[in-house]
Amino acid sequence: MNRPVKLLVIFIGTVAAAVVLALVFSYFYFSSDRILAVVKPQLEKNLDRAVEITGAKLSFWGGLGVRLEGITIGNVPGFTQPHLLHLDALDVKVRTWPLLSGDVRIDRIVIGPGDLRMEIDDQGQKNWTNVVKPDTSIAPTGIPDSVLAAMPPIPVAGRMEFDDVNISFDDRENNISAELVGVNGDLSLDSAPDGQAAEITGSLTVDDGEFRTAAYTQTLTTAQPAVDFVIAVDPSSGQVDLRKIDCEVFGIPIDFSGEIRISGDPLQYTISSTVEPTPLSAIFGQLADSLWQPFFPSGAPAGSFDAEVVFHSPTFGGGYPEPEGKLRVTELAGQYGEDGIPFSAAGVEVRLTRTVASVSSQSLSIAGIPLTLNATLDQPGAPDFSGGISGSAPMTELAGILAHEQGVVVSGNCAFSLSAFGVVKNWQSMNLNGYLDFQNISWHPDDPTALPLDNLSGRIGLKGTGVTVENLQIQSGESSINLSGSIAGLVPYLTHAGRDVAIPRFDFSATSAYLDLDSLFPDDKASQTGGKSSPMASAPPIHLIELIADGTIRVDSGIYFGVPFGGFDGRLHFADRQLKITEAGSRVYGGAVTGGGMVDFADLERPMFSVDASATKIEANDFLEDFTGFGGHLFGGLDLNGIFVGKGADAREIVQSLTAKGTAAMKNGRFAGLKFLETLGRQAGLSGIRDSGPIEEMTADYWIEASRLYCRDWKINSSGILYNLAGSVGFDGSLDYRIAATIPTGEGGGLLSTLGGFLGGGSNVKINLSLTGTYAKPVVGIDSSDNRKSFEKNLQDRARHVLDGLIQPK
Repeated sequence: MNRPVKLLVIFIGTVAAAVVLALVFSYFYFSSDRILAVVKPQLEKNLDRAVEITGAKLSFWGGLGVRLEGITIGNVPGFTQPHLLHLDALDVKVRTWPLLSGDVRIDRIVIGPGDLRMEIDDQGQKNWTNVVKPDTSIAPTGIPDSVLAAMPPIPVAGRMEFDDVNISFDDRENNISAELVGVNGDLSLDSAPDGQAAEITGSLTVDDGEFRTAAYTQTLTTAQPAVDFVIAVDPSSGQVDLRKIDCEVFGIPIDFSGEIRISGDPLQYTISSTVEPTPLSAIFGQLADSLWQPFFPSGAPAGSFDAEVVFHSPTFGGGYPEPEGKLRVTELAGQYGEDGIPFSAAGVEVRLTRTVASVSSQSLSIAGIPLTLNATLDQPGAPDFSGGISGSAPMTELAGILAHEQGVVVSGNCAFSLSAFGVVKNWQSMNLNGYLDFQNISWHPDDPTALPLDNLSGRIGLKGTGVTVENLQIQSGESSINLSGSIAGLVPYLTHAGRDVAIPRFDFSATSAYLDLDSLFPDDKASQTGGKSSPMASAPPIHLIELIADGTIRVDSGIYFGVPFGGFDGRLHFADRQLKITEAGSRVYGGAVTGGGMVDFADLERPMFSVDASATKIEANDFLEDFTGFGGHLFGGLDLNGIFVGKGADAREIVQSLTAKGTAAMKNGRFAGLKFLETLGRQAGLSGIRDSGPIEEMTADYWIEASRLYCRDWKINSSGILYNLAGSVGFDGSLDYRIAATIPTGEGGGLLSTLGGFLGGGSNVKINLSLTGTYAKPVVGIDSSDNRKSFEKNLQDRARHVLDGLIQPK
């Protein structure tokens, strides 16, 4: 080896040895405690947060640097997260050769893995506000001032790398949260020659995450947001120029540019964004299937989306940017829902003018129905809404929407116009105006059990927070209803789901020329009691809202439970799920019925009712035949008073639960076909007791309980015979009566005439009878004890009179 080469090798070896010795000395001299003694006080000096660092060391792999481990910047008391920032590691690499000349140049900063947790509480306070302390008077400890003074300035330059950083944002004031999981990427910082400005370029991607609001959740797994950017920063002027920001989110490529001035408070900025026309199919393809396929099972809608928007900093000091520009969807077409309802629009445009957003449509059509749509949203901080929709729909077009898979024959037209305005955050004050016009609508489903509609005409109007019903006419078969009224407070009740708002009030007037309730609410379940079946038994379930209703109803004639009635008038009051009927009157069974009642719908499956009724001169036979099955036996005008209580939705349930108490009376009637009377007369040998005859007068007190009709003091005067009954008859036909019959001797045949002679010429004989068994097979019993006692007493009186006549002196 020649001398120059040998000298070079010795020199290189000496330098290498010196470097190695320097590295070894640095590794042991700059221990974790010494590094933390410099770094930790400096951070605590400048940050208004508690700072924790679990470890620190020099690192040589990939370049000389300092690696800090377990860095935690604490949160502000009162927030939910334990920290604002936590990094598993922060590795700062510097360039080696400039160090030899005393120049420290950052080459690379590796950040992560770690978490950044940003929060806004219910009062709008942010946990990242005032992170930097205004007071920097605290000096670091443990390092001589001479060492600090000798440290060169560090320029803002180099490269920052992010390794699996998670960022979360939780805005409890507006009920919005977001979490970006796995933020990776890098950015480069290049200083200007004067050192007063820098250019930042980089690229970031998000591997996973989630965005949530109160009513919406979107996972970002398929979206994978990506950002490429070039940003120029000039701290001396406090200006940031967004030279290029290209990003793609949910399949939408967006370009941003603009400027931000950070020298003042509040922040001033102008940021332009552009979205080139993007197929909707590409956007829907980036969304989770569960978000859109339930609404569009036939496939994603066709069309294109584009936008040109400029975001301005708030003019009035608010926290929301003020956008200006347009968002457009063009050539929109698709099918909605399982029924495949078609919709299309040549264009839907959203126009933004700082604090106002307006929506308008061009050639909008849903299910073949042309619509006109417009809406405006003002003041994003506390938005006001106004807008409207209108159109006219032939019922032939609506049939596919409303009838689903059932065949239906329809005709008529429905015209509508709806506008709304008010504060979005306070739907209680939202005002609606408009109408829904029904124009000669008919509706005839194939299902024979469904209710047909022959004609529906009239208007439902919306004004303010209420609804009006204007001459709504409904015709089904022979039945007709005409309804008018208003419902105050219905709109806020529905928008608030009935919470913390006043209960709507319905004032109405209903009239009908003829009402066939049995046809409107048919029931194919025959009652097992022999009575009529309930028209409501097969009706669909009814879901009642809280409502206070007052009104009148008048029906000229109708039929219910198979019973025709000639008119009905009454007042109705509904509150707390109770319907009260007062001042009611009707003509039924040839007589008049007046009274009132109550129906309690607390249990919709088995409503409870109470009726206090007074009937005058109703035909007894028709009444008994319809409601007891004992027709053909009692005829005449019956006066009936009583209170009836029961519950249920059909006749069987009502009969089983029915209780009643009242009085009945009749004059100038007749009975016929009472076989048990014929049996009684035959067994007693009394020709005066027959199975038919006139009724001069009848009175009774009655009550019903446990499916039996009871009576006491039931008095009947028929052909001179006085009957007094006490007992009951079951709704199953079973009998249990005790009868006292006072019979004229002339009506009883030779036996009673002979007995009358022995009884001193008495004109009446009283006989006590029992009636048991069933109505079809009665069993009659005679109790002769009272008659025997009467005979013995009268015989003694007769003998004493004869003996007194014999003994008495002439």
